Amino acid sequence: MAVSPSLRKHYPLRSLERIQESHTQFLAARGKRKKVKNYMNFVTEPIFDIPINQVCLPGLQITQGIFVQLFDLLEDACHQLDLQLAYTYQEESSSSSTFTTYAEELHMLQVAKAKLAEAQEAMATLEEAITYVAVAYGEESPITEHLIQQAEDTRQSACGQDGKQ
Repeated sequence: MAVSPSLRKHYPLRSLERIQESHTQFLAARGKRKKVKNYMNFVTEPIFDIPINQVCLPGLQITQGIFVQLFDLLEDACHQLDLQLAYTYQEESSSSSTFTTYAEELHMLQVAKAKLAEAQEAMATLEEAITYVAVAYGEESPITEHLIQQAEDTRQSACGQDGKQ
């Protein structure tokens, strides 16, 4: 992948016919895996003979994914409301109750989740950077090694020294 994008071979858009044609050419060239990149990586033929324009999107799964995300947001908002009620109750009452204890633990859990989400986002950014730098400069370059070390440090700080979540 050290070739500049402008110098790379341009391939037409994928279609079922193009996939089958590339696979046939790969087999005609004796199917050597080292040469598969010259045949658009089609080592095997398509499992189903269905034209691309007749493929139906999985609407139920897409809708379900959206619903789960919205439900999680609603649940988080309810937990935030619980916390606000607990803090208001705690300020008015000097006694310690299980609800107050629950609210404090829930707050600590939410803080930990926020830190984990932040670390996961940092890890995703570092993974993208490592991939780009490794392709551009090679896996053994000092920049790549620095980014890998930075990713390992981020993982350890997010998961603890033992590396477990």
